[in-house]
Amino acid sequence: MKKVFISLLSIILILGLLPTNSANAQSLANRLKGKLLLQVEQGGRIWYVNPEDSKRYEVTFANALPLFENFALGISNNDLDKIPLHNDNWTSSIGNRLKGKLLLQVEQGGRIWYIDFNSKRWEVTWANLMTLFESLALGITDEDLNKIPTGDLNDHKEQEDKQGGEQQVIEDIILTGSSVKATNMFILEKGLSIFNMTHSGNSNFIVYILDSDGETVDYIANEIGVFEGKAAVEIEIKGNYLLNVTADSNWEINIEQPRNLAGTHTPLTINGQGRDVKTFSVNKGLAIFNMTHNGSSNFIIELLNSEGSVEDYLVNEIGIFEGSTAVNIPETGVYLLNINADGGWEVSIE
Repeated sequence: MKKVFISLLSIILILGLLPTNSANAQSLANRLKGKLLLQVEQGGRIWYVNPEDSKRYEVTFANALPLFENFALGISNNDLDKIPLHNDNWTSSIGNRLKGKLLLQVEQGGRIWYIDFNSKRWEVTWANLMTLFESLALGITDEDLNKIPTGDLNDHKEQEDKQGGEQQVIEDIILTGSSVKATNMFILEKGLSIFNMTHSGNSNFIVYILDSDGETVDYIANEIGVFEGKAAVEIEIKGNYLLNVTADSNWEINIEQPRNLAGTHTPLTINGQGRDVKTFSVNKGLAIFNMTHNGSSNFIIELLNSEGSVEDYLVNEIGIFEGSTAVNIPETGVYLLNINADGGWEVSIE
């Protein structure tokens, strides 16, 4: 019986039906993405497993600054306030999506935060760097740690610089259906996504985005009847997403993820019908938006930067409208108008 067992085991190993060491190592690295690790057999050295490449990077006072420069995601005060502090007793969807991430609070002099796996945030300072990370770290043996590849901060920065110097082209994602449907998962990159939508039915056409945890990211359509329009959305973190679609007839959604945007420079006049997304270029400083709408329902315009973040709300009215608003443009560059309307509209930018 023993010989039979040994023979079977040999066959299994030859056929590759048992997991290999490399597969086990990759599995361990994937499970520990975003984790802080305490190397218990080496005097308590601390490592951070970068969620983007599944490699480990040692945390020391000497390399803390380049570590944060490489891996911290920029976040606004408004979005940061949606993530509970470590001693709060509530949770949030954005906190869930950013588990294991380092964040850079761009509007507060570059304060650094770490999101733990309870979706809570901890401020990281020079005074508490090592003690905080040690308290949050998961103990790991040398044997297990050696299964996780070691990253090099200089190599990581060179790779990012190389990618940043190239024009990034992301293929469109095309989704179709003819009724109520939860689409298959697809990957969205961090940054701007534009959803081009059509519906040929007579009843509700409702579309919203869900992340891989089932949390609602954004509603991009809530219409009745035949529809053609666009919606721009900021994706805060690269990952797997799907669309929940309610419809009574054929529909198609084409997802663009444009990078290196271009647009006609102001002054200019833009006009259109219904929901749309328009790009334009403008200098830093004061800009005046003159707007008209001849529809009977919502007229909402968001001013977005090239990453899809909302810079300002230009108008939020119902029905016929004529008016203007002045906005401080923070940086020279390309911006977008994310327009929700049911009639003809015109925007003149001075």
